[in-house]
Amino acid sequence: MTRAAKHAAERPRTGRRFRPHTVVLSTIAVGALTTGLVLNGAVASFVRLSKDDAGPQGPAGTPPAGDAVVTDASGISSGIAATPSTPAQAPTEPAQAASSASTQQLVAGWRGGAAVPVGGTIIARGSTLHQRGVVVIEQRITRTKSWRKVATATVTKPDSGTRGIWFASVRAPSKGSFQSYRARWVHGRTNLVTMALPQVDVYRLHTYEVISRGRVTTKQDDFIKATAATYAHRKGWAAAHHRFRRVAKGGDFTLALSEASKMTSFSRLCSVRYSCRAGRYVIINEQNWLKPPKAFTGDVATYQRMVLNHETGHWLGLGHFTCPGKKRPAPVMQQQSRDMLGCRPNGWPTATELRAVNR
Repeated sequence: MTRAAKHAAERPRTGRRFRPHTVVLSTIAVGALTTGLVLNGAVASFVRLSKDDAGPQGPAGTPPAGDAVVTDASGISSGIAATPSTPAQAPTEPAQAASSASTQQLVAGWRGGAAVPVGGTIIARGSTLHQRGVVVIEQRITRTKSWRKVATATVTKPDSGTRGIWFASVRAPSKGSFQSYRARWVHGRTNLVTMALPQVDVYRLHTYEVISRGRVTTKQDDFIKATAATYAHRKGWAAAHHRFRRVAKGGDFTLALSEASKMTSFSRLCSVRYSCRAGRYVIINEQNWLKPPKAFTGDVATYQRMVLNHETGHWLGLGHFTCPGKKRPAPVMQQQSRDMLGCRPNGWPTATELRAVNR
């Protein structure tokens, strides 16, 4: 052994312990560190960041000061865009905004509610924190998962106050559907705020008059109220974007409550035993309206909803459906007055029928 080697072998060991190197990570890893990331498979530690360490973003997930909108993964806010000190709220009519609206960078809503007939016009309106820029309204195109500009509104100065105001007309599609829109406040080439508007129900409006034929005992007012409630119910054809409004005379179709013996006066294809649809007429057989046929195993209220939705479904263009399986709800377009075929009584359109009527 050489002299140097011998000296090294005999040198006493010092008390220095191994110290792992300090690891500096980007802000991307902050979330992982704060949850106790295990480093090198051996050392588990929690990192507490100082204000300086956090950088301009602040704690993980917090936008920088002055960032005006909290967005989801799609980049769209879930409600009214707000400053960091004001949490996002549910979309609302501008006139119904809370007192904190003065601090919100963008307020937007639909005038008169989020519903419009097919091909009609709906007005978007609201205000901005400053009196500058434009507000762009964009429609979501589901097929391509993209956004299409449909209107642009210039932010103008109101008679009083410091906020800017704007409104834009949006033309609805020609098919009944739910439509998604968003508003973007833009100044120059800078997008200041993006927020989602309430979803719009684009519906088809059908008008109808109510008549009676023959000797009927049901009060017309009671019949009118019962049928209007069924037409307006969210489980009915309204779920497929069809709405109904009664008019004094004329309309798109005629809803008739008829004495059983007068059913054939509407058409030779109608029967004194059942209700019927003939041309513009949706005819309800009063005998069954008051006392459902024996084949129907449900109660009177369910039968009345079923027969009205069934005959109106024919007027909307649907044919008959059959029972999809034992003990399952019968399609409303099944001939439940004749035979339940093992299905359970049901007065509302099924999902399949709602899709079919909206094609």
